[in-house]
Amino acid sequence: MKRKGFFRSPNFRIRALESEIMDDFALRNDVLFRSLREFDTINQYANVYTTVTKGIKKLLKGRQLLQPLTIADWACGCGETLRRIYEWAESQKIDVRLMGFDANPAVVEFAQKRTSYPQIEYYCQKVENISGQKFDIIVANSFLHHFNDDGIIRLFKKMRAQSNLGIVVSDWHRHPFLYYAICYYTQWFSESYITQYDGKLSILRGFVRKELERMAVEGGWEKVEVSWEWAFHWLVVASK
Repeated sequence: MKRKGFFRSPNFRIRALESEIMDDFALRNDVLFRSLREFDTINQYANVYTTVTKGIKKLLKGRQLLQPLTIADWACGCGETLRRIYEWAESQKIDVRLMGFDANPAVVEFAQKRTSYPQIEYYCQKVENISGQKFDIIVANSFLHHFNDDGIIRLFKKMRAQSNLGIVVSDWHRHPFLYYAICYYTQWFSESYITQYDGKLSILRGFVRKELERMAVEGGWEKVEVSWEWAFHWLVVASK
């Protein structure tokens, strides 16, 4: 499948504005499910799940915990982030209640089928429509880059209003090395046109450090730490 207007000579100085194929919440086919599995593999190679648990540990350091700890994953995808969080929490003897939200019903169904832990629940809901709920921690993994800057600032504000302790955000570093690495990887190892297109575009929609710092502050967060993590992604920990 060819997509018009894709990038021959990417401009890494500014964020790309094109929409990803997976932004279509009505998408439901075998290619989608293959893509979810492939993106899960990319996240594992990039060490993303370890980064998320590292962020949670930073957020919890020195705090007295009231258990169960409630953690919400906004745009949870295949659910692997929540499964890794649960396994880490269990190893630390932390009682958790984990909730995943995603706007695509096929993705939620896919995540449910891959999850056997009763402490994890999934909901089909756009995160913009989540209301009347507060969570101790909100996680957003490879999610913010789907929005323009104004939308991200609104999300930071919403996450501040609906979290008790703070948030953990992981997203891609907009960098030529990562972009061309993804180009190579998806060309040779992906069987999904969605992965091949969205994988590259997600890097071009990614961030440099100062962009994330600015948007977090404009979103109302005063205590913000942005760190670069291998391989080429950012960890944002914002606390109250």
